[in-house]
Amino acid sequence: KYKQEWEMEEELKGWLRCRKDEYTAKCTVCQKELNFPVGRKKSSPSTCSYPWPHHCNIRTLQDKCTTAEVMFVNFLVEHNISFNTADHFTTLVKNMFPDSKIAKNFQCGLTQLLANLSNGLSLIVDESTDRDDDKQLGMIVKYYDENQLRVETKFYRLRVVNSATDENLFKALEDAFEANNIKWENVTRLGADGAANMIGKNNSLMSRIKEKQPHLHTLHCVCHVSHICASDACKNLSNYLDDFFVELSWHFHRSAKQIKVLKGYQEFTDTVIHKILKPCSTRWLQLEACTNRALEHWDALLAYFRSHEDKKDKKVQKLREWFENPLTRLHLMFLSAILPLFTKFNVMFQAKQPNIHRLTQEMNQLLRNFLSKFVKQSVLFSTVRPQDVKYAIIDNQKLDCDLFIGLLTKALVDQLIDDGSLSRQEEKKSYSDVGNFYMAGTKSLIKKLPLDDQVLKDAEMLIPSSLARRFLNIIQEGQLEQLQEECFSYECDTDLPDEDNIEKYWGLVGKLTDISDAKKYPILTKLAKAILVLPHSSANVERLFSQMTLVKTQLRNRLNNDTLEDIL
Repeated sequence: KYKQEWEMEEELKGWLRCRKDEYTAKCTVCQKELNFPVGRKKSSPSTCSYPWPHHCNIRTLQDKCTTAEVMFVNFLVEHNISFNTADHFTTLVKNMFPDSKIAKNFQCGLTQLLANLSNGLSLIVDESTDRDDDKQLGMIVKYYDENQLRVETKFYRLRVVNSATDENLFKALEDAFEANNIKWENVTRLGADGAANMIGKNNSLMSRIKEKQPHLHTLHCVCHVSHICASDACKNLSNYLDDFFVELSWHFHRSAKQIKVLKGYQEFTDTVIHKILKPCSTRWLQLEACTNRALEHWDALLAYFRSHEDKKDKKVQKLREWFENPLTRLHLMFLSAILPLFTKFNVMFQAKQPNIHRLTQEMNQLLRNFLSKFVKQSVLFSTVRPQDVKYAIIDNQKLDCDLFIGLLTKALVDQLIDDGSLSRQEEKKSYSDVGNFYMAGTKSLIKKLPLDDQVLKDAEMLIPSSLARRFLNIIQEGQLEQLQEECFSYECDTDLPDEDNIEKYWGLVGKLTDISDAKKYPILTKLAKAILVLPHSSANVERLFSQMTLVKTQLRNRLNNDTLEDIL
């Protein structure tokens, strides 16, 4: 006979119900009638040989909706359809199947998600010019996905602006937000380059957003900053190498004849045949690549320009003089040794995973490593903050022979002096140029890196009391006491998840519950997730513009902005 206590067993709970008679049961999921095997004397159907618990797949409505959403996303990926289609399809499927519970609960639209984010979102913007010379404002959003337990970075909108004034930029952004019902309170962070129309104190996109959102936190892209600092330092070398790289790349640009001649010299000097790289200000890792490529082809390029037929071309003469000048090669080898310092920092913060909690430490480490190349160790170790080092005082600097220029550069200096190609005066000049490089680079790093940004300092150690007051739109005044209590409990909690990934870690902490099944740290995890989405780079917008040039090619230059946006 059917027993009511069976309905409380874990594997039968929720789907097993008794029929009118005492010898049949019913599955509430698939509506199938289940008969008890005759002659069985088992006390529970769960121990019976009849396949009671697994006769059907028990799936909740949420499971079915999730399956539908995953299937739709896979369809978009398989057929290379823009993810922006999801916004339209979510509304369409509800109208197509009004009687379906799955369609009613189907949610796969980015804009709907952004409009209801509790942790806020970060907005990353930049401007560029397409093939039609239209000014484009690219918008990227960064938010914490509670389902995936990770920080997501998504393309949001691409808008045409007549001119890149703060008024036009803000209007384009405001129109996009109003169309998708996104509230300004949800926008808590802004990432952009250092242009005045973007993050200037007055008459900028930042100042206009702060009128709507006073608690906005703004950060200049640190990858852009490090690139500018490296460029500023290079300008203090005697041969301004930006001109060198530009002239060298343009000499071989679209000239099949000159490339063919160079190829002969590359084969003669046993040089691997590679293209001469062209410098680009928006490709922050290009300077080191251009330097290494020029050094790789040095012997072939030197022979090429020495034997060039056109002796009257001023640009060819200038390039030949640069290649014959021993200081040029010394400077290139020095850059090859010092630029990896900037490249390593740049690569770290171009990454898609959040590294905001490491930014203060890495900025200080970058500056300290740079100072160690020309400042005495005793001076460096006696100063707590690297930006306080008195690097401009001559007595605090190393002697020329102790300056870091790279082992290969040092060996080349000795070789050139031994064979008479480099005079003592030129050697002194090269060390003077290196000193100027270090001085200019240090000055630029201290001035432009956000070394004293209190939010970044607090984010490093996650100091809740200070951060909560900075993001009052995320943590309300009345929640500060609860936040403090959660912090005390968190510090002595022994059941914290063992997870190295910081995104997933805070997601799992947010799921911890107490004995009453209430969440342990709702306010603390909300603040931590808000910090994780702080933008430390505008690399994602630059990637967007690279994608844009691949889509809107010379053969497809009549694509309008709406079509281009949907494709992206």
